[in-house]
Amino acid sequence: MQRHRTLSGSRSQRGLTVLEVLLASTMLLMFLSSLFGLVWSIAEFRDQIEQEVRPYDMAPPVLALVVQDLNNVLVEPYKDRDAFKGEGDTIGGEDTTKLDFVTAVSSRSAVEIDDEFVKSAICEIGYRVRRSEVYDDLFALYRREDFGVDEEPFEGGKYYKLADRIASFRIDFYEEDPGKPEGDEAKGLQDWDAKEQGGLPYGCRITLVVVPPYETDEDGNALEELQEITFVRYVAFPQRFDVDAGGSSAPAGR
Repeated sequence: MQRHRTLSGSRSQRGLTVLEVLLASTMLLMFLSSLFGLVWSIAEFRDQIEQEVRPYDMAPPVLALVVQDLNNVLVEPYKDRDAFKGEGDTIGGEDTTKLDFVTAVSSRSAVEIDDEFVKSAICEIGYRVRRSEVYDDLFALYRREDFGVDEEPFEGGKYYKLADRIASFRIDFYEEDPGKPEGDEAKGLQDWDAKEQGGLPYGCRITLVVVPPYETDEDGNALEELQEITFVRYVAFPQRFDVDAGGSSAPAGR
């Protein structure tokens, strides 16, 4: 009887059998595989969300900058108000807009004067669309800034890239209040020269179309169908509230 208890005790102290170890290892491997698959799926889902929301991280700040520049347009000090010019252009078959003007917005750069770095409160600004250096069949939007002002507001300064993966950048100008235009009614004038028109337009419509990041092959061709996301902002120039000698509201210079 004593011997039987001794044999039972010695067997219980041997630990797990080989079969039990293999079974436990298999279950652990299955659990880790499932966990890895879950983590991988979450990572892919996160990347997909990031790809989809990137245009919303890029486009609104770009449009906000354009709107800020236009809201502070300054033409009155210039002879014949020759300080605002928008021109319709075509690049790669896509309609776009070239824009140059003077605005009362603090400069991006600063210069050293008397051991202090000073920014200009008035700048010459321009916007241009150029072909993207990274993405085939897409464009990049550049902003020109010239520190201070001179007698040639449409020239000088330096360009820097605001955004890439641009499908379209277009500005429509309205001589009068367009209300809430839709479709073809939203298309205004492609050109506006404050010198020729005698002042600023009533307002303008800025359309920015961007494409989320996408994968390409060795030749730079897209491996998936491109999705375009359109952002629109309206600007009504403050000068529309200027009052003429007769007491009625009229655009500046008219």
